[in-house]
Amino acid sequence: MTRTLLITATLFAALLMTTGTQVASASQRLAAGTLVPNVAPTATLTVSPTQTTAPVGASIDLSGHVTLSDGGSLTGHTVHLLETAPGGFEADVGTASTNVFGAFYFAVPNTLTPAGHWSFRATFDGESTYLPVDATTGVDVGNPAPSLTLGTSAGTILIGGHVTVTATLGAWHSNDQVSIYATTGGGVPQLAGSGAVNSSGIFAVSLSPTHNTVYSAAWAGDDTYLPATSASKQVSVRARLTIVQSGYYRTSRGVRLYHYHASCWTRGTHCPRFTARLLPSMAGKGILFTLQLRSSGHWRTVTTGTIGTDVNGLAAAIYKYRGTVLIGKAMRVKVSWAGDSGNLGGQSKWTSFRLTS
Repeated sequence: MTRTLLITATLFAALLMTTGTQVASASQRLAAGTLVPNVAPTATLTVSPTQTTAPVGASIDLSGHVTLSDGGSLTGHTVHLLETAPGGFEADVGTASTNVFGAFYFAVPNTLTPAGHWSFRATFDGESTYLPVDATTGVDVGNPAPSLTLGTSAGTILIGGHVTVTATLGAWHSNDQVSIYATTGGGVPQLAGSGAVNSSGIFAVSLSPTHNTVYSAAWAGDDTYLPATSASKQVSVRARLTIVQSGYYRTSRGVRLYHYHASCWTRGTHCPRFTARLLPSMAGKGILFTLQLRSSGHWRTVTTGTIGTDVNGLAAAIYKYRGTVLIGKAMRVKVSWAGDSGNLGGQSKWTSFRLTS
């Protein structure tokens, strides 16, 4: 005995939610009171050009393949071809028919002008049996990319200095604009400068990086030539360190003079004080302080110590002494930093001091 199942609006919605497929009509057969979904067979489609780059005015062919999930005949299926010119709108350019293997071939009827990226799309509408499907491909059109080179006036600069970055474009037609990009710390390239090349194809910009920087140049192409990019160039930036003294009572021939105080050792007061500054300003960098004493005609290292910088790039130290034996002795201090991935290290000049009675 056959039962009739009425499809209500609620049941129809429930079936859509649970099956995710097309729902059969009310006239479909029922088995054990269950409604059987109508699953449409699928098709797959590919398309590719005879070449992915081509000169301006070239002609190309497209080819592809149709496959059917139900094993149906592959012969005689219609594939529509559409194209989009650079900066244009998609337009139908014709149809192709599949052969016994499901393959199709199509000669694009127009030549590829102007230069730029041309997009092509193949579509198969399913012919009321299969689900529609499409596929896309593209061709970069233009004369071969011209040469684009990049040079720098220096490979290493001291922070605060300048470097000239020069891009040289080998050829162009309607676009004379070149862009120079800077990348620091492995981040995203940032535009550092752009402008028109001169009659010799040169565009240059003066820059003052604060960290090691990789530069590159790019040209977007024009109606004749394909885009071009340069090889990259790194400019290393050396950190600057300075050191100043405080607590001295006067300067004699460039030497800071400090009165001897026994409290320097016992309470840390009236001691020679040194403040180092690191540029670029960075916190947590270990600054090495080196103190030397002049003895028997030679400078000899007495002590060293590493102190971390604060958020302003400053590190401070005091030199504590005990006893009067150092009164009148020539001493000096310098600071240095080893550097890191962002900057080359550096060191300050020596700064001299002496204890007096």
